[in-house]
Amino acid sequence: MGRIWVKYLEAAQLFDLLDYLHHSAQSMLSLTILETIQVILQALCEMMSFDQEAEGLLVDRLPQLLSLKSALPNSHLLEKITALAIEASLPIGLDGLPPLFTGTDLVQVVRRSTTRWCRRGYRSLEVDLHTLLKQPTFSESTVKIITSQLYQLSATSRKSIAEWLTSDFCSQRSSEHLIPIFYAFFDCDRTLLSTLAIDIFVPFVHRVTSSIVDKGVSSDLRLRAEKCLLQIISSPSSTALDLFVKEVKALAKKAISVELLSLGARLGQMLGSKAKDFIGLLGDRGMQWCIDRYPDELDMDEFQKFTRELSEFVVTLYCVCLKAG
Repeated sequence: MGRIWVKYLEAAQLFDLLDYLHHSAQSMLSLTILETIQVILQALCEMMSFDQEAEGLLVDRLPQLLSLKSALPNSHLLEKITALAIEASLPIGLDGLPPLFTGTDLVQVVRRSTTRWCRRGYRSLEVDLHTLLKQPTFSESTVKIITSQLYQLSATSRKSIAEWLTSDFCSQRSSEHLIPIFYAFFDCDRTLLSTLAIDIFVPFVHRVTSSIVDKGVSSDLRLRAEKCLLQIISSPSSTALDLFVKEVKALAKKAISVELLSLGARLGQMLGSKAKDFIGLLGDRGMQWCIDRYPDELDMDEFQKFTRELSEFVVTLYCVCLKAG
């Protein structure tokens, strides 16, 4: 069955058809119906990239999408469009990071931002995070659902995530999936964070430290790793500083990044002489990084960004050394 006709339907028509097929599947489940539902979900995903009105409709139809979970328990496509719907219910840039819209211009981003802001305060729908957090595999969409629920400040979701943080289910996840969740947790829930022992994050210091200097991951992930480490290390009750310094020393001698320099500068400002040896180590690595690339990479964006961060870092290093005598 070709189902080429699906692409000619509008978003509202696709949802009506989806509703009809879902009810049909409940009474008579068939492979053809499930395949057609998947085709409709794919069409809706594609429509989201260029139709801002479809985004609003997707938010309104979120209960309908969640009801499909029983018919499509392992559908990555359903999880993806559910993540898009939940994320679309939040203001753009709520996490402090630039939006990742592909194939859209600035005008469309501003329009989407305005539309989402006008929808703020709408009653959010809670997802069953208890089940989601325990599923055997995570995807980027799984992480988006979890972090979006955190930003919606759902009491039930916060409790589920707080319990998950101390479980084996959490430790089994990859750094790529854990760091955005940690970041959202630190970013949006100061009240709950104050009731938890910050040391529950200490076992993850090694993994987050490795990510902050990993050039194979996105700059957004390294930035999130930086913010997470700052929260963990700077807490008065945390025992993570010594562990973090040990982890940095254990890295390759030339392991450095803009994000690690930025973190070092912040720690130097906050901890003063306690961080003297650590930021001295980062200063040496930063200087060596520049020497190795000068003058061949002088005009490259990465070199210029790094040297700007290093110059600010050196000022912090100087102030710390001056205070330490």
